[in-house]
Amino acid sequence: MRSSGVLDCYKIVCAFRLLIIFVYFGVLDSATYARKTLGEFSLNSRGVLASPKSLLSKPVRTQASSANVSNIKLCDQFLGLDAGVKIANCIADLPPTGGIADARGLLGNQTISAQLSITKANVTLLLGSTVFTLDAPLSITSTNVNIIGVGRSGTIFNYTGSATAIDLSGATRITLDGFRLQKPLGVARIGIGATSSSISQGNYIFRNMEVVGGNGNGFTKCLVFGNGGNGASEISMYDVEIHPAARTVPNIGISIESNQSVNLNLHSVSVTDGYVGIDNSAQPAHQGTFNVYGGNFGRNALADVRLATNDAVPVNIYGAYTEGSDRFMVSAGPDSGSGRPVTIDGLLISSIVNADRAAIVWRGGGPLTVRNSTFGSESRDTGFKVNFNSGSNGRLILEANSFGNGATDTPWTIGRLDELITRGNRYHTGTAWDSIPDQPRVRVSRAESVSVPNAVALPLSWSTEDFDVESFHDLSTNPTRLTIPNGRRGLYQITAVVLWDSAAYGARSASIRKNGIVISEVAGQSPALMPLSQVVTTVDNALAGDYYEVYVSQTTGASIAIAGGSAKSFFSVVRLGN
Repeated sequence: MRSSGVLDCYKIVCAFRLLIIFVYFGVLDSATYARKTLGEFSLNSRGVLASPKSLLSKPVRTQASSANVSNIKLCDQFLGLDAGVKIANCIADLPPTGGIADARGLLGNQTISAQLSITKANVTLLLGSTVFTLDAPLSITSTNVNIIGVGRSGTIFNYTGSATAIDLSGATRITLDGFRLQKPLGVARIGIGATSSSISQGNYIFRNMEVVGGNGNGFTKCLVFGNGGNGASEISMYDVEIHPAARTVPNIGISIESNQSVNLNLHSVSVTDGYVGIDNSAQPAHQGTFNVYGGNFGRNALADVRLATNDAVPVNIYGAYTEGSDRFMVSAGPDSGSGRPVTIDGLLISSIVNADRAAIVWRGGGPLTVRNSTFGSESRDTGFKVNFNSGSNGRLILEANSFGNGATDTPWTIGRLDELITRGNRYHTGTAWDSIPDQPRVRVSRAESVSVPNAVALPLSWSTEDFDVESFHDLSTNPTRLTIPNGRRGLYQITAVVLWDSAAYGARSASIRKNGIVISEVAGQSPALMPLSQVVTTVDNALAGDYYEVYVSQTTGASIAIAGGSAKSFFSVVRLGN
């Protein structure tokens, strides 16, 4: 009995000693530290609880450092019927200034059955290797909130609801990092969205994430930002993979629906297997910038990128890759002359599935610049092209692009366009690469002679095209004309040479007419029975659609022939520059 009483006294002393140590070193506010430290204590040879050297060797904590630890809470230590309740209670226990809610202790399969709302500012929620069944939305309505998982293969949300899975409406300065959001069964309207009018002046960062679906399951719109605001929002994504539920209307990967200044910056973002990959056509008045750096696109039924045409802000796409989509980029809405400037640099298009093979169909005013890009390959019959049709003021610039097997020496289709500039492009003939001429030019001639009646101004018809870069001439429709192609306004050198056969003494003349009006003429007389060669040339500023013709006349009293042959009589137009 006595020895038992001594032992009880020892226990009381040890417990009191432990309490003093905890208070002295300020560790009562950290459940993790307490659990770890208790495991390091042991009984000595007299049965007394001994203090570990690791604890005694730790520096004494100040009051300030103890207060910092109070900003870190362990969610698995809080009561709750499921993970959602524990996390909510954990966040509620943080001080008003915010802190870290560490839920990495909630492992395995967990459930969030009721809506989890984060209304406190300056909160970081840490998640572990956990599969969460998300039965209700996760809502953030405060500022400076971070949700950080261990990676998209480790932290997974399986959403079972039908509304927006993660709602950022009203939230600003948000970071989502390191998790996967998916809907294995059924369809939800929005995966992650900031859809209220209060998204203005928000900064959103998405990193190392997936928002995925497929086979009819998933999200109709994976990420949505819209409905106005009063200031600029910045949306940045890094290493994000997005797959909508299906390749049918209205499945969209990223939808920008704000008519305010929303700046979108995508770095190594993949958007595939939807109807549209990235879309801002819902708000034609959207004023934000649009930048894409790398990333994969493909198998989008309508287009990888669909843009409104009447914005003034620039779009820049660098180093993207696409395969199996209907188009890479299309413009939404009618033809526009006030369209946004678009630059596409370093695009690699492996395959396009539409029948006309137009990888880019653009109706905005532009300018649209495509450079350092590859449309197909030398081994694949692709023949992709750029289809441009502008209301007015449109400009298409093509620089250092490669158009694969099946292309032509003019791999573009021009509707309405003010200016086309090409530099250093090439195409594959089927056997080898060949350069695409940068300078529009044409030279036509006649293989046979033509009789010119006396005292009649006759337009010469040209039956042979010596060369025709960009289709100035048509052998069947208006064969007398050389017409400036769409987009090729500029300064031109126009030259005509005619060789008159020998005839009686009399006057001969040759003139160049622009749209039916004489702009240059030569006239002269030849000695009787002698041929006469006449050269008429001029330099002229031309617009697309302007046409030039050569008229000849003579007053010898009888018909005279103009000699045939490319070296004797010909007509040429060469573009000199802008």
